[in-house]
Amino acid sequence: MKLESKEFSESNEFRNSMELIIGDYLEGLNSQNKGDKQKQLELCQVGKMLVTYFPEFKIKEMREVPDFIISNNELTVGLEHEVVSNFELRRKHGFFENLFRLAERDLLKSNDTPNLLLNCFLYQDLEFPAESKAELIENIKEVLNHYFKYNEIIDNGLIKDIFKQPHNTLSLAPNFGAHMVSDITEGIIQEAINKKEKKIENYRRKTELPQWLLIVAGGVSEYSYDIEEYFLKDFRIKSTFDKVLLMSDFKNKLYELETVKVFL
Repeated sequence: MKLESKEFSESNEFRNSMELIIGDYLEGLNSQNKGDKQKQLELCQVGKMLVTYFPEFKIKEMREVPDFIISNNELTVGLEHEVVSNFELRRKHGFFENLFRLAERDLLKSNDTPNLLLNCFLYQDLEFPAESKAELIENIKEVLNHYFKYNEIIDNGLIKDIFKQPHNTLSLAPNFGAHMVSDITEGIIQEAINKKEKKIENYRRKTELPQWLLIVAGGVSEYSYDIEEYFLKDFRIKSTFDKVLLMSDFKNKLYELETVKVFL
């Protein structure tokens, strides 16, 4: 069920409301710290949800187990936050990005390495290769060293094309091309819920409060999932959370999912 959003009469009303809800908590976080950076993301997404869909609620406590305590003075609940994304695609891209980073490091050791930004377009159907990382790094270096000398790409199974431009050093940028964002599925949502169901009794024991779960998808990242409202009505989600919410981050749309109270 899609929830109704609050209408903001002035352009700065949303920003001011966000500042009131999360400003004090953000001030205590350091964006250079990995854990704090993650908490900043959680705060912004939870704050956006509260300001837009539950404006009477405020963050009472930022914590762990669960992530937040929120309250409207009549109802106080624990709120757990979970982002779903295409981790397999992210892992695959991270693997190849690391290869190019290591190849770049080696190439920079040479005195005759040109100062170029190389946008390396990779083949679309790449899989995790059987070769070792060391072999793949050597292959990348071989392709690029040949390219430096002859401005052509030798046959290889990794780099399809290269776009170059002047730069202050050598910089390699692997480009995976366009990726079609997948629709979120019942299975993806259920998997995210199951991950948190393992901890829900601990949440209840530590807070003695009802528990809500906010699942966030639909961001601008290529690793995100699109939320197709039409299909949500057919999902049969199992959960013991008192409320399960699904948010499309980019579109700022919020759905309350119907759940079957089954202990998993």
